[in-house]
Amino acid sequence: MGKGYKHQGIGFQVSQTHLRADFYASPGRDLQYISYWTSIRLDIALFIIPFFIAWDPALLGIGSPLNMAVAVITGLIGAALMEAGFEGWLLRQANWPERVLLVIAGILLMIPE
Repeated sequence: MGKGYKHQGIGFQVSQTHLRADFYASPGRDLQYISYWTSIRLDIALFIIPFFIAWDPALLGIGSPLNMAVAVITGLIGAALMEAGFEGWLLRQANWPERVLLVIAGILLMIPE
């Protein structure tokens, strides 16, 4: 890591993903933009999950073990559904209405009670 990467927050992780996307993209083609959008779709949960963690006390370890387990499980399922909606695949390729429903279902599962 260079001198400019002192803080390893979400911005650092996303910038590292974009650097990998830039590295793997062919320099003479339009694959660079395709790889950027793919990395954004895959990293969208990195932006959203911390807000839900701060919003739900059970994800911070406050509350009964049953509440914490339910919050973690529904949060993981919600994040997986949201990522499946952004990526367009769950068990097969999803069309646009299915993708919208997957994203909405994922967000609703991540919202605390």
